[in-house]
Amino acid sequence: MSKPYDEAQNAAMWAQLPPWPAWKVVAVEVVGEFRVRVTHEDGTVGEHTFAPEDFRGDFASIADPEVFATATIVDGDTLGWVLPGGVIYDVAPDALWLHAHGHCDHSCGHPPR
Repeated sequence: MSKPYDEAQNAAMWAQLPPWPAWKVVAVEVVGEFRVRVTHEDGTVGEHTFAPEDFRGDFASIADPEVFATATIVDGDTLGWVLPGGVIYDVAPDALWLHAHGHCDHSCGHPPR
């Protein structure tokens, strides 16, 4: 169950974000089933755990561990997957940086696990 939206909490969370390009993703490493280690330009390193149910619709194939293991840098700055037909699933680099620092209001759809 998601937490109710709190505008003040959300504003405080985003105030923690440094200017671009500090949160640009510079390295992605799959470190376990549905788990990735992401390194940001400013040296921040975060491990993020996803669940198969996080990937639905056009992106359901990422729920396959073999497809998940193809995680890479996409769009030149963030974690993502390139799927057949050139479809790209990307995760906002600012949200990844905030998660790595323990700041998240769960609005990104990927609660810390």
